[in-house]
Parts: sequence; C-alpha cells; structure tokens
Amino acid sequence: MAIPYSPEQKPVEKNDFQISDMQDLDEKIARSEPFKDRSADFTSQADNIALKKEMPLLSLDPALEADAKIAQTDHNITALEITGNPEHDKQYTHRQGENSYGFQGTCGLVSCEGVLRKFGVNVTENDIVDHAVKKKECYTDGTPEKNGGTSPADQAQILTDYGVSARVESGGDIEKLAQQVREGRGVILEANAGELWNDANYYDNGNPNHAIVVTGFERDTSANRITGFYINDSGAGQAGRFVDVDTMKRAWVDTGGLSVVTDAAHS
Repeated sequence: MAIPYSPEQKPVEKNDFQISDMQDLDEKIARSEPFKDRSADFTSQADNIALKKEMPLLSLDPALEADAKIAQTDHNITALEITGNPEHDKQYTHRQGENSYGFQGTCGLVSCEGVLRKFGVNVTENDIVDHAVKKKECYTDGTPEKNGGTSPADQAQILTDYGVSARVESGGDIEKLAQQVREGRGVILEANAGELWNDANYYDNGNPNHAIVVTGFERDTSANRITGFYINDSGAGQAGRFVDVDTMKRAWVDTGGLSVVTDAAHS
C-alpha cells in the first residue's frame, strides 16, 4: 500500500531557484492532473524559496471528482480478485435447444454438457438429450418448452453416467459455493430465472426453475467479502456473465440453495 510522504528537506544554495523557475513551477501546477490539493507536494520547495502565498486549490471537473478522491486515498481503492477461469469457460456453453428432438427446456442438460466438457468429456447437447431420453432422465411428455427438463437428481445421475460422479446438495451457502469453485469442482445451481434475468415472466412464485453453471467468483480482498459470481447461462445464451452476490442470494440461496456438485475437481 502506498503511503504519502513529503520529501526530506535539504538546504538550497543561494540563487539556485530563480524567478523563471517559479514561473515554470506555476506552469507545471497549472498543467498537472486535477485532484483536490497538491500544496503538500511542494512543501519543501515552498519553504526553501520563501514562497509565502498560499497554494491555490485546483478546480475539479465534476466528472473526475470520484476518480480524484480514489487517487488521493488508498483506502478508497477496491482490490478485486477473480477465482476460477470464467473467460476460458465461456466455450462450454451455448443457447439451449440445439438438439434433434426439438426440446427447448434443456437448461439442466446443457449445464451437464458444460460440466462434462470442462472435465474433458467430448459431448454435445444432442448427445446428452439422447442419453437422457433413453435413460428416462429428463421430461418428455409436455410442450417443447418443457421437454428436456431435469431435476437435480437427474443432473447428478447424468454426470455420473458419463464418469464424473456428482451429488445433490441443498441449503446453499455463498462461502461454501466459493470454496467449491476454488477447489475446481463442477457446480450446477438450481436458481430462479426471474431473479437472474430481472424478468417477472419467469419468477414462477420464486421457485428454482433454471439451471446454470458457476465458472468463477469475485472477492473484494480489501473488505474480505465476495462480490459476485460468474455463470454460464444457456437460457439467456450468456457465457461468463457476472451476477452480483445479492442477486445470487435471491436467485439461489433464497429459493432453496439446491446444487449439483462433482465429487472430484477438474484438472
């Protein structure tokens, strides 16, 4: 952390600092990057040349005022740390519905696809849908929008069928979720789409109605608190989307905190 300090004073030889130097100094001050008060930067020089007038405050452009305050005080600077690899993991999702069955409700199946691909299993949505239909591990008796739907138990079983054993957990905890991501486990969350998308049409009485994959999280190390998570969301067609922690609590923790977690970590 940078600590502001004043340069150590030392004697100045007579005539070392001329009127022209004072003019140059004024010009430098006038051209300097704006922030609140720079008089402290010149304390030693001012004393040595018997500069008696008060340094003027430099006016701030209102648009720059917030940046200036941050530049002035270290404790206003937020230190953010990202765990996981959300940018790299964008490749493991796509908009759901890419299957020959015409199923559209495949968020859980596409989430399984993404986790399996992260673990090195080369599969497509169509492969997963076909497997789930044959194993009766997804819903098939409704409209295209509902067909392909899965329960958390279905998702855990599908991952296990492909050699990546997984379990269902409940009572979601933000810190525990972050720990699982840190360990490299695959994590599928059962969340509320209305809360995630801020769309009342998908609120569904606040029930968990959508599956997403967590690919990373962000922590404010200066305050030691989690600020949000990165997700792949096949329903919205969003890869590496950042969801702030309050939204995640409403969408996941407050709706039951169900998740599917792999027993092993990916390499």
